[in-house]
Amino acid sequence: MIWRDPHPHVSVAVALEVGWEDLDRSVPAEIKLMDADGRSLLNQLEGGQATANKQDGVSPEDTTPLPLVFNLLGFKFETPGSYTVSVELAGESSGHIPLKLRAVPDSG
Repeated sequence: MIWRDPHPHVSVAVALEVGWEDLDRSVPAEIKLMDADGRSLLNQLEGGQATANKQDGVSPEDTTPLPLVFNLLGFKFETPGSYTVSVELAGESSGHIPLKLRAVPDSG
C-alpha cells in the first residue's frame, strides 16, 4: 500500500497506571492526530470513556494497569512526513507519540 491510499486500520495502544484515588472513576480518554504544524487531522477527537475498576486484593499503595486501544478505520494521510498522536484524559494532554510516515515506492 502506498501512502496515498487510505489505511484500512490504524491502531494506537496506550498503557496507563491508575492510582487508588482514580479507580472506579470514569474519565474521557481521547486521541488527537496532528501534522507537523500542529493541525488536527481528525474532525473530532477519537475515544470514549475509560474506567479502571478496583479489584480484590488491591490496596491504596498499589496501581492498576489500564490498557487503551484507539482504532482509526480507513484513515487517509495526505502526505508522508512527521505526525504526532496526543493522548488526552479528561481534556488534558497525558502524552505524545511521534509517528513518521514514509512513502513506499510503487512496485508497479
